[in-house]
Amino acid sequence: MSNDHVEEAVKRRLSVFRQNDVATTIQAVEELAVLGKAAVSILIEALSDQNAKVREGVAKALGKIRDPRAAPALERALRNEQLAPENEEGDDTDARVEAALALGAIGASSAFEPLTAMLAEALETDWTLSWYIIDALGMLGDTRAIPLLVDALEHSDFDVQKSAMYALVSFGQVAVEPLIKLLRDRRDEVVLQAVQALGKLGAAQAVPELTWLQSHCEDRFLKDFIKSYVAESIRKIDEHRTE
Repeated sequence: MSNDHVEEAVKRRLSVFRQNDVATTIQAVEELAVLGKAAVSILIEALSDQNAKVREGVAKALGKIRDPRAAPALERALRNEQLAPENEEGDDTDARVEAALALGAIGASSAFEPLTAMLAEALETDWTLSWYIIDALGMLGDTRAIPLLVDALEHSDFDVQKSAMYALVSFGQVAVEPLIKLLRDRRDEVVLQAVQALGKLGAAQAVPELTWLQSHCEDRFLKDFIKSYVAESIRKIDEHRTE
């Protein structure tokens, strides 16, 4: 397909995003992904569109194409620096979410610092965005994120905790030791997330500490939940051993 045909094909899909129809948007994203690398330079430009729904759809497509050339523009879209506030059309949260997820999917090492910087801000101001930045860090797979994710397990928002737990699980065995240490935390919610993560990881080395926890939680407010979660995690670890 010639450059002119690619440009025309991209523009048609961008017009679909402006209509804000879920079904046609999904189809347009898939069609842009099929165009692949030939569409990337045009899509990068479209990340500066004043319409937030356009930026959202474009970021989704770039996340599927996974071309590292898009990373700097996606970082700007994540920070929402590409537009003056008076030029904004629509809520930008979904566009920023998709920019974060696209950065995680692309896996560019340069995305670690922008993601973690925005996470620190989002944990204070926009918990919804923070959930997906945490997901992106799990996708990115940079082990420097592990201490930040452990800290996020202690956040007051339950969904932040859950996102952090699943992200830590995605790192595999390298996350086990930090999670084991959390089993001695005095905050029940933190302990419950750590217990679940260790079960999902099939972490055999955690069994002694899990067993200890099961027999030393009588003074905890959520002791029945903790006992139940520990038993379930030990069961999962045993299943993992026999696979």
